[in-house]
Amino acid sequence: MLRILVTLLLTCLLFELCACSKVNSLQPGMYRAEIQLGGGAVPMQLRIDAQQLTAQLWIVEADQQELAKLTVTDKTLHAELPHQLGTLSAQFDRNSLRGELRRATTSNILETFKFAAEREVNYRFVKESSTDNADVSGNWRVQLAAVTALVSITQVHDLIDGQMQFKDMACDVTGQIHNEDVYLAAYCKTQLWLFKGKVNQQGELEGDSWCNHQPAQHWLAKHTVDAIDPTEDASRRVTLPWAVPTR
Repeated sequence: MLRILVTLLLTCLLFELCACSKVNSLQPGMYRAEIQLGGGAVPMQLRIDAQQLTAQLWIVEADQQELAKLTVTDKTLHAELPHQLGTLSAQFDRNSLRGELRRATTSNILETFKFAAEREVNYRFVKESSTDNADVSGNWRVQLAAVTALVSITQVHDLIDGQMQFKDMACDVTGQIHNEDVYLAAYCKTQLWLFKGKVNQQGELEGDSWCNHQPAQHWLAKHTVDAIDPTEDASRRVTLPWAVPTR
């Protein structure tokens, strides 16, 4: 009888140790990340591959690339993101990451953005996708307060991918259309952009935008025959398949 009790106690102890180790370790899986700007969240998808002694963190894109210099200490990870996306520091638990992303601006000033990620969550801007959406594919000329940009958009169902080209900078774009509402995120070498708007009565796109920690500015986009120079390199050559909703 004593032997049975000792065996049970040891089994329970081992189970608790394994469970505790799992909770305190970096959990593998897909993570939906959010980078906070003044107007809301810029989404990004991560994948974590974790084993007992090693961990890998990937930005999910067409050709996956491992994060450089990933280190995990206690319950904190530090990673240098590829393609000049910034330096990530985050604490983790079983299903989430919480921390900050640091990026250099055009003036080489480091800016800090709040960062959060949830495990096994899979959507872009709007969790419940719509099947009745406006068509915003094509080339657009975007007028902001002080600058103009060209945007080339490809739309599949409610998902948007493409490129944005400023005078001296090209950026990758990902987004979502929900009925007449448009959500776009642009990932540039020194800037993060968030665009929120609608299709107006003239068939143009119009709304507010936020760049890094700058205040909101109005934007208006009109269809154009001009196209983005295909030789211009963007900050990332990326097609994001992670946000395709289950239908």
